[in-house]
Amino acid sequence: MLPLVLSNNKSRDSKERNLCFVNSALQVLYCIDDVREIFQSVDPSAFPESWPISKELCRLFQSAGTFEISAGELRSIVGSVSNKPYLANGGQQDMEEFLRIFLAELRREVDDDEGLFSSIIEHFWGQEVTVRKFVDTPNGRCVGCQLYPSYKEEKFLTLKIQVPELNENIFLSHLVASYYSESTDQLVLRCGNCCTHTSRCPQTGNCKPKNATNQQILSKSPEYLLVQLMRFGIFGNIKNQTCVIPNKVLELPNLDKYELATVTNHIGPTASSGHYVTCTNLLGLTWVLCDDNSFSAISEYGIIS
Repeated sequence: MLPLVLSNNKSRDSKERNLCFVNSALQVLYCIDDVREIFQSVDPSAFPESWPISKELCRLFQSAGTFEISAGELRSIVGSVSNKPYLANGGQQDMEEFLRIFLAELRREVDDDEGLFSSIIEHFWGQEVTVRKFVDTPNGRCVGCQLYPSYKEEKFLTLKIQVPELNENIFLSHLVASYYSESTDQLVLRCGNCCTHTSRCPQTGNCKPKNATNQQILSKSPEYLLVQLMRFGIFGNIKNQTCVIPNKVLELPNLDKYELATVTNHIGPTASSGHYVTCTNLLGLTWVLCDDNSFSAISEYGIIS
């Protein structure tokens, strides 16, 4: 299997400029056997006109790395159907944001299909709970109603992990374990179930604010796990340089395990500039650096972010 050969900056047309974030997103999907094989196996003309993303993905994946091809049309389609035209204005964009919007629109596109397409796309989503607990109660629940002050369950597509500023290397597994551990940051909360005041709360009795903490709990693992390392500050102008080493096999708190398949690296000092490349593990045998229309073999040390 060869990586896709994807063009970038081939002309002055805005459609063809700064495609590296789209190209890297496509390489990530292309390395997933189930996703690649299903879009390679179907004639694009078999899809209804209401499935433009699926049609274009078939066209791109069926090139199979045997010739150079442009993902400019895919970027235009995603920008149009998502009502986010900035994605296709010819400027550099965030690769994770594009991949997230792309998969969400693809999921919406095939939603009426009850077959293999919708089930495979659904495999990218997991589910986690954000729970806030009181610090000074035996089980973290309110002593009045016996409920947590806040409990919210929602689906996620990307596990977004903040990278700490360190002077030493850190394994991805350590960052994931920290993400799912109870936060050390202290909050002050009232019980939203017991306090029914819309204004002028007396903040006494069951309404009295109490020390609390926050924790993410994984309730359902996705079939394919996407992890984003958050390296930029609030204003996106200072990039965290901590070296993160990806584990060959990553184990989540529920003991589900994932084999490392691709690593996408952003090269550049700011979030709105730079260049994206993707390292993919072809057939589990060789790591290959995919840089738009060129690729080369690299060692496993070359994938370290």
